[in-house]
Amino acid sequence: MKKGKIFDIRYFPMDSARFTLMLAKPFLRIKKLGLDGKKYKDPIKGGRILVANHVRFADPFILGSAFWFKRVFFLAAEVVMDKPVTGFLLKLAGCIRIERKKTDLDAIRKSVNVLKAGKSLVIFPQGQIIKADELNSIKSGTVLIAAQAGVPIVPMYSAHRKGFFDSNKLIIGEPFYLKDYCSKKIPSLSEEEELSQLLLERMAECRRVYEKLEGEK
Repeated sequence: MKKGKIFDIRYFPMDSARFTLMLAKPFLRIKKLGLDGKKYKDPIKGGRILVANHVRFADPFILGSAFWFKRVFFLAAEVVMDKPVTGFLLKLAGCIRIERKKTDLDAIRKSVNVLKAGKSLVIFPQGQIIKADELNSIKSGTVLIAAQAGVPIVPMYSAHRKGFFDSNKLIIGEPFYLKDYCSKKIPSLSEEEELSQLLLERMAECRRVYEKLEGEK
């Protein structure tokens, strides 16, 4: 996959979805914050994996709206992608089908190609919607993709807003490269576990900032 142009007819459905999410952003009241609690400044130009916890059905729309200015692909579970109409529309919008109960090599290959083309990829490594306070374990697919693509991982955390007029806070951590911790493109099972634990710790760091800001409010 070659690096895309500003306008590329192949991405017209995705770009249309991005435009819609841009218009929806004021209503979603998204606030992107760094670990210092201040407005997040994006330091990355090329491909990267955006990793977040998954607490509500609206998470893909919130993240898509938060990064509407980039072509963002999503890993989506087979249970959603295998529905004829929904799956077709999601594929047009930039979703990559992945089977959650096995190491899906085809999904990994497609994800790596997207990342090497300079695009962003969103992964919910818990694999399904889980309560915000249950950030205890994640699947290893993220580290396999990141190791092969050689791109940074950006950990994030969000939760249900308390009131309708509250903002949807998205805490975004510092990007990090797995090559700083493991030089292999195909980590061993033990290395997968260690790297997944590292990612989980980075997401937990974002959660602590979120909880601190909510407590101060």
